[in-house]
Amino acid sequence: MNPISSPHSATKSLWVAVGFWGLALAGSLPVFAQSARLRLSALDKLAARATKVTNVSLGPDDMQLAAEHVSGKQKRMVSRLKGIYVREYTFSKPNEYTRRDVESIVRQLHKKGWKAMVNVQDKKSGKTTDIYTMQEGGETVGMAIVVAKPEKLTVVNLVGPMNMADIGGMGGNFGIPPVALQHGAPRASPVPAASRN
Repeated sequence: MNPISSPHSATKSLWVAVGFWGLALAGSLPVFAQSARLRLSALDKLAARATKVTNVSLGPDDMQLAAEHVSGKQKRMVSRLKGIYVREYTFSKPNEYTRRDVESIVRQLHKKGWKAMVNVQDKKSGKTTDIYTMQEGGETVGMAIVVAKPEKLTVVNLVGPMNMADIGGMGGNFGIPPVALQHGAPRASPVPAASRN
């Protein structure tokens, strides 16, 4: 009998295949860590036009160290996060960037898994604030905040499990503007995001 076609070999091959498949699944278990992280590289071109640039990229390996710089509830939350990514561009005059410049970010936030939580439009100042969350198994595993002003653009991306009751205190840490999270506090009433043209 050909050993390749023997029942024992077939069973062994099946278990090897299952083993590799299981390892592949295990390697992709923190799927939210990949899907909740936004690709922000499309914004890099704005740096040349900006007068001030804030660029924070704290990945999974950095979060334990980052947790040492905060205390209380924030320390617990930061130690659970898988990443904090911030891009902020300040310009010397209005309209140095356009909606097209942030389209790649907006497209990512309209993909499966993301949900619009807050949309605030200040027609007098021209400022808009959009907050999105990603849920998995009833837990918030990602947040994105886009604050657009005529002379400033801020994008904040938090990746990993987080407690919404603690998140408001993150403002002012790790390059996250203090006002960026004020609408994300539990007291804020979720407003459906307005349709975009």
